[in-house]
Amino acid sequence: MSHYHKIKPFPFSKKIAFLGYFTLQMNFSFAQMQDSIYSNAEIMPYFQGCAGWKDGTPEKRACSNKALAAFLAQNLLLPQLPSENNAEGTVYVSFVVDEIGDLVEPKIIRGIGWTHDSAALSVLKRMPKWEAGKDKGKNIKFKWTLPIRFAAKKDESSGDFKINWGTLTSESIAKDALKELLDTPLTIRDEKGNLLEINELVVEREHEGKFSETQAVSNKFSTEQIKLIKKLKIGDTLTFTVTIQRGGKFLYSDKSFKIN
Repeated sequence: MSHYHKIKPFPFSKKIAFLGYFTLQMNFSFAQMQDSIYSNAEIMPYFQGCAGWKDGTPEKRACSNKALAAFLAQNLLLPQLPSENNAEGTVYVSFVVDEIGDLVEPKIIRGIGWTHDSAALSVLKRMPKWEAGKDKGKNIKFKWTLPIRFAAKKDESSGDFKINWGTLTSESIAKDALKELLDTPLTIRDEKGNLLEINELVVEREHEGKFSETQAVSNKFSTEQIKLIKKLKIGDTLTFTVTIQRGGKFLYSDKSFKIN
């Protein structure tokens, strides 16, 4: 039985930097009942404001990520506290985007204190409707986790980033070579060649005009991502979209490979 602790309300006054990214929480198969909560689907939910892009495309996923980042930057607030109480750290929250795009069941998975935990839950409750996820042509319930980092905001330039996967230098991969690359993590470097930390990795497969994707919080492939890569066929396109944070900003980079 779950126990919930009532938190006293407080005045929000201080905007802070954050680090938000997505990962998958559960491991259901596609053969689920209509009322099941999915963690992997043909089309995962999109944040509001990206209806002009085609479902399943990298452009729409990038639009959704940026729109969510902008919403958090404008709405994530923290009470004014003495400096010694302004702890830095990451609050892990989860929520479900239901069949009509409402955000339901917001929960703290791992917190760092009632002040920060309450701020994280509060911003979830102010979110607008999402575009619901879909699988096999039907709207579904989809569960996310969202790690939100509380940290001092710093201004840094975005620069140019380069994604590397092993020793690959071309934009194509032989299908037979994929198996050897599965244990090789992605890396990303800035314009000076410095290795950067990957906060979120999205793996997307395009097969005959249809898209499927899965996400994780690491530069190493999750079990679901490995399964997706193993399904690749000659003629498919494999796209990696990497999210990093500099200061209080989300920054994105992507790289695509043709399978031959």
